[in-house]
Amino acid sequence: MAIEDLRAIMPGASALIKAICDELGVAPVIDERVRWDEQQCKLSPGTRIVAMIVNALVHRTPLYQVEEFYAGQDVTRLFGPSVSAQDFNDDALARALDALAEAEPRTLFTQLALQAVLRDRIPVKTLHADTTSRSVYGAYESYPTQPLHITYGNSKEHRPDLKQFLFGLVTNAEGFPVAATVHDGNLADKTWNEQVQSTRQIDHRIRSMPTTPYDPCRPPVTKDADHRFRGKPTAAYDPCR
Repeated sequence: MAIEDLRAIMPGASALIKAICDELGVAPVIDERVRWDEQQCKLSPGTRIVAMIVNALVHRTPLYQVEEFYAGQDVTRLFGPSVSAQDFNDDALARALDALAEAEPRTLFTQLALQAVLRDRIPVKTLHADTTSRSVYGAYESYPTQPLHITYGNSKEHRPDLKQFLFGLVTNAEGFPVAATVHDGNLADKTWNEQVQSTRQIDHRIRSMPTTPYDPCRPPVTKDADHRFRGKPTAAYDPCR
């Protein structure tokens, strides 16, 4: 091999994250749930979603730059000998996201989370739930033609001047997520808590565990939350207020 044919790559944690996705069966679960044609797709939607997960956790880039990210990775080792970085162009990834959106992604997320819970025997004695907001710039005037209403609401980023949407997360006591949702920017936490408890957003197999009380007034445990509230009296923070 000529010296000019050699190239350096900086894989980071790509192989580790891809291996974890393989162990959890992320791609097969997605492929089983979404609509796609094996005859017309070189890579399955699940494989393309896994590629985006690896990118997001190693070196998050905009969708149109994911192909460039994989140009610096050992793609054949990660995804197989016939796969190239060009297979992860933004059009291919966008089609995978469209297919995922049609397959109830919140149910898929809970299914994958439950597989991890059962596989690694992760304790789920208590469930904590909370929402956070993500502010965005722009007009976002397409509602109600779009399913997500990006609008003004109670900004947890302290930017009431910007429109937003909400992330909802349900975790165990250690912060392991078991359910996740995305909602309109003006949804109240009280309404979201009622929805979580009254629907199947938390998988019925998790609900049926006898040692799984649900705490709608306690947020998921994070380093930031632990730092902010460590040492403060319990009454100082009321997420249901």
